[in-house]
Amino acid sequence: MIAERVAGTDHLGPAKFTISTLQRMWESDRSRLAELVLAPLVSDCRAHPSAVASNGKTVGLALACKALAGYNRTGAENAKGGWLFSEWNNNYTKGTFWANPFNPRAPLTSPSGLNIANPVDQAPYGEVYDGSSLVMTTELNPSGPTSQGILAYSQATDPTSARYANMTRLYSSRSWVTLAYTQAQLNAEHPPVTLTLSVR
Repeated sequence: MIAERVAGTDHLGPAKFTISTLQRMWESDRSRLAELVLAPLVSDCRAHPSAVASNGKTVGLALACKALAGYNRTGAENAKGGWLFSEWNNNYTKGTFWANPFNPRAPLTSPSGLNIANPVDQAPYGEVYDGSSLVMTTELNPSGPTSQGILAYSQATDPTSARYANMTRLYSSRSWVTLAYTQAQLNAEHPPVTLTLSVR
């Protein structure tokens, strides 16, 4: 994904990065992991159409293989097969994941390939493992940084607060908040208040 952006071959505009292209990359919901390992995963699944479950019973994997084969390699909420791919990845916790490990001389193209010989461990069914939290897109300019971001889980834990789901709704609609940096920008967002203390 980064190599495509640097070359300008991802259809997001001119080569290299701006706040806009960073945001469009993130909003595309592309799963780089799926792009790298889904094909060998499906091939291996089809080559081994059954497996022994944790209760000792043999279960067929044909429907799971079909679901994975139809996965569009994105994190979109309506991506068929996406949840199954995510569960597989979260359960894949033993041994060496990659067939080709990270190479510091080729940071944009490594690691790659799926180590299909690696066993799969078990993890609690239905557990939420990860997700976006604070996302920032920033340009470093001679006059100072320009930045937009979003706090995906919002700003309050109190369900009665107006800030309980404010940014989650923005996150869902792919909206961004401009982040203040200079003193003038901070003052505009939060005008300074003078507090006078007196001794009685």
